This record gives sequence, C-alpha cells and structure tokens, in this order.
Amino acid sequence: MRKSIKYLLFLTLVSGFLVNCTDEGDEFTTADRLQEGLVAYYPLDGDTKDYSENSYNATNYGAALIANRFDEDASAYHFDGDDYMEVLNFGNIVPDEEITVSMWIKSEQSRAQAQLMLCPNTDRFGISVNYYHDSQNTNFWDFGWLGEGGNPPGRTYFRPEPFDTDWHLFVFISSVSQSKMAIYKDSELQIIETDPRALENSAGKTLKIGSNDGFGYHIGCIDDIRIYDRALSEDEIDLLYHLDGWDN
Repeated sequence: MRKSIKYLLFLTLVSGFLVNCTDEGDEFTTADRLQEGLVAYYPLDGDTKDYSENSYNATNYGAALIANRFDEDASAYHFDGDDYMEVLNFGNIVPDEEITVSMWIKSEQSRAQAQLMLCPNTDRFGISVNYYHDSQNTNFWDFGWLGEGGNPPGRTYFRPEPFDTDWHLFVFISSVSQSKMAIYKDSELQIIETDPRALENSAGKTLKIGSNDGFGYHIGCIDDIRIYDRALSEDEIDLLYHLDGWDN
C-alpha cells in the first residue's frame, strides 16, 4: 500500500497548498489536475483494485507480485506469458473520443504481445509495446481502429523501437477534438498522427491487462495504469513521469 498512500498524501498536500497559495501554485495546480477526468486507476500495489471513483476492479489470473521501479516489494505485477487480468464491462465506462492511457511497462522480450486490450478486439482499443512486427520492434496504439490495411484512422505506431528490459512510462493519447493520436515514452514524444477515430460499440466489453483476447500474452512487468477521459498536456505527462521522485 506504500505507493497508494504516497499518492494520496501527495494529492492531499497539493490540495492544501492550493488553498493557501495563488501566485506560485502553477506546478501544484498541474499536479492536482492529475485527478481530473480519471476514469480508472490501477496502482497494482499489492492488489488489482481500481482506485478511481468508478471502482472497476480487475481480476488477476496468474500474474505475480514483484518489485516496482523503485525496488519496493509487491508493488507491481509480473506476467510470464500466459497470465492476464480482466475488468468486466469496462466498455461501459471507456471514453469514446478523448482518452489518455498511461502505464509503466517493463518488457523481457520483443514478441507478439499486448499490454492492454478491450475485448472482443473489433473496433479496437489496444496497446502493444515491444511488439515484434515485420522484423522490427514496434509500439502500437489503436483506438477505434477497424483493422483496415494496418494504418490510420484509429492507429499509430512507432518503429524501430530500441529494445531494453528497463522500466518505461508509456503514454497514449487519442483526441478527436484535437485531431491527434500520440505516443510518449518517458515523457518524450515518439510519434503523433492527425487521423484519430472515435471508439464505437464498446458497451459490455472486457478490458484485458497483459494480453490480447486469449493470445498475445505479455512477458514482463506492468505497473501504475491510469485511464483518463481527456488528452493530458505535455506538462501533465512530464509530472506523471516524475511522480514519486522518479528521475531516471
């Protein structure tokens, strides 16, 4: 619970500071906005609960607790190639036009794998980092993609992605109002496209964490998943990257 407690204390301190400061509170105002539009939050800090107000808890099928990027025990989950988590009926609350997904990922292999997928995966909402495709390591971000030709609308991807086995923060944005899809890695923009697509027919669908729909299992670790119903700013993405003192 250490990470969740630290996060709650951080937000409490921020809120208190905002009450007493008006001229020097810009940085803290940005931090406070990390709660705004939060649809789901899975700290994965000893459990698979959703700590947003929606409480769409995940059920774990085999993933094991492991140390997180700060070497804190039992504060992230390891997936060994046949493990996954699922959130039933997540499609009932998933945003359809404006979304940001942030998650810490540590991959052990470049392979056909997914870290997040709304299933069934037609009209796709999915994230596949370190996916081996066309003989290249690739990061895929699909939102509203219909599987037509492997390209936009509703899809963007970055390659060749340098492969390593370190922790990285990935942030994925799709915004119809801003006409963009983007992938960030460790707060740095990897790619941006101008052809997003709204997500349709999502009601009742299940969110899979650590796999595609019965295949494409992730090998490695996942931590700190946040899903927003808005496009985060670059300042907010940078703040997420450095949250809790991370400075690698």
